[in-house]
Amino acid sequence: APFQVRWYELLARTEFMNGYAELTNNNNDAARAYFEKAVRVPQRIEAQMAKVTPELKKLWKVAPLMTATPEVKLSAGAAQYFLGEFDQAAQNLAAAQKETKDNATKGEAAVWLALVKEKQGQAAEAKKLLEEAEKLNKDFPAAYEQLKALPVLS
Repeated sequence: APFQVRWYELLARTEFMNGYAELTNNNNDAARAYFEKAVRVPQRIEAQMAKVTPELKKLWKVAPLMTATPEVKLSAGAAQYFLGEFDQAAQNLAAAQKETKDNATKGEAAVWLALVKEKQGQAAEAKKLLEEAEKLNKDFPAAYEQLKALPVLS
């Protein structure tokens, strides 16, 4: 089902989680490869949609045209954080946080964005984001500390 965005959401999350597992097991090269795959999912969606002709777009009635969803942007942004691509990560994570209606996604995006802001030397902004995340889930600050302890592969 190449035109169902939920499969791309799952792909992005799976590639990210595989990278995370490899990173926590000190397999940095494997982690980098998975993170790079997660980062490429939005481009895969764009490439798939580029195949849709204008005529087919007119007939597309069942669902909105496929674009990178907040969930895809969250996974890509988190992967970009671990790849040291902080500016791109900040864009994806801020978009995920802003565009989602789901509080879990909103909170997780805030945690990752706080990590990015910390790396960019914006401690006050990071603190504010972490406070927002904690309002959504009291466990997010502990997750932040665990994630902060992991290496960034730059």
